[in-house]
Amino acid sequence: MLLRSSCILKVGVHIKADLTRLFHDCGFSQSRDQPFVGAVELGVLAKQRGVVERANVGLADLTAAILHHHLPKEQAIRVSTEWDNLDLTSRQIEYAALDVFAASSIYDALCTLPTGGSVVETTLGGTQVKLMSRDNHTPVAYGVIAPDQPTRFDGVNVTKTRVVINVTGIKIGAYLVCADLLKSKKKIPLSSLAVGLPFQLLCYRRDLQICPPEEYHRMQTSIPSTPLPTAITVPHNEEHQSHNTLTHTSDPAADEESWMENIDYDPEGEQELGDSVLDTEGGEKAKALDKLSRLPPPGSPIRSRVLGDILHLMAMFKISMHHGLQRPFARQLRDAILIPDPHDKAMLSRFLEEKMDTFEQAVLRRSDWVWRRMKRYVPPPEVLFPCVKLIFQVFGPLKDAVTGQPLFNDASWEKAQNILENIRLGHYSDPPGIALYMSIGKDANGLNLYKCLRGTNQVEGGVHQHIARWFGPYNASPRFAVNLLRDYCLIHNLKVCV
Repeated sequence: MLLRSSCILKVGVHIKADLTRLFHDCGFSQSRDQPFVGAVELGVLAKQRGVVERANVGLADLTAAILHHHLPKEQAIRVSTEWDNLDLTSRQIEYAALDVFAASSIYDALCTLPTGGSVVETTLGGTQVKLMSRDNHTPVAYGVIAPDQPTRFDGVNVTKTRVVINVTGIKIGAYLVCADLLKSKKKIPLSSLAVGLPFQLLCYRRDLQICPPEEYHRMQTSIPSTPLPTAITVPHNEEHQSHNTLTHTSDPAADEESWMENIDYDPEGEQELGDSVLDTEGGEKAKALDKLSRLPPPGSPIRSRVLGDILHLMAMFKISMHHGLQRPFARQLRDAILIPDPHDKAMLSRFLEEKMDTFEQAVLRRSDWVWRRMKRYVPPPEVLFPCVKLIFQVFGPLKDAVTGQPLFNDASWEKAQNILENIRLGHYSDPPGIALYMSIGKDANGLNLYKCLRGTNQVEGGVHQHIARWFGPYNASPRFAVNLLRDYCLIHNLKVCV
């Protein structure tokens, strides 16, 4: 009666599967016996309340996200065959009791949180909402319902099925706004309307959902917003060129971009995210990235003494230059890894405003000009990891509109996992206190010019390839490799000191 009663809730993670297995283990048949009911999936509840992004999440992760405690999951106990014994050990009893206590505590905590819902005509102004994709599965942008609802917005009637919102964050800038909601009657990317945040947008009520406070706050602090304007007016005159005396034939700042040349915005040669079709197999591999190891808690500012090269990270992906999403993916990955220095960005933004332009537009059309006038940094793992993972999950499974090929093949998905693991370990984040840019003067407009020291081109031919030839004949262990490097340094120093 207990297991067959819908009035008695069975709360847990993957609890439906547990009840189904228990039903069959008891020898019951679905055709003649009443099933076990009353299952409450904690993952589903957590997703509905915006605490997690996916419902398929483990109990330990839910405990960390909701209760802010660590739930031990010792492998030797969890998969032990001793669970079949009638008498359990004290460690097994403690393990089971902690699971039950955690599940109960999580359920109690979730019941106190509001859940999202549909936006109706009576929904109040100021309510936090999220704009959903056409399939109603993916959040596109976040904002609040405008307190004052006009009868017309930018020449378009605001009917009972429409509502004006104040957009405060964009998650998918390539989302196409419906033509019926625009004065031009033409679909355009959402980001092209975002001159700055916040901005107002007319939406259909059916495309909006009430956003739980936890999700709204989390997304406002994590969305890497990269507007994608459709027009640009960066002048091609002498004011935007540096002095000839500051021109370098080999600029490491430009070398950072060499793997993805010609990725500036091209409306004729690019494919919009909103027009892309998801590859089913790729979608499953994208979800599998959520199973990667959790980030370690922030500790020492220096996470690793071994640093990976950003250029090589990006070059690991072998993507066809003819794929419609090659450019958008390259830009998003670049901008998630290399974050503009706030001071330099502010100076450039002020200069471009005087030229009737914006920073975002300049990055799209003349990125090489921008990067030579700006320092950039690679954030710590806890910031970098979720941003890069999200880009892999969004772009990787999408198909080319012409060939039907997904952006990521099997090798790319494997490389994505390796990259995320190295990001998690801190191998790509900039070490604190080490200058990676050198000032080389100012251009004709008084803007700073920088030489980036992050790339490896300066050591590639003289040192790197030479060392690689040394290592080639050997299957060197770490200890042997260290001694080979020491021997190389000694011989090099002896030669240069002669």
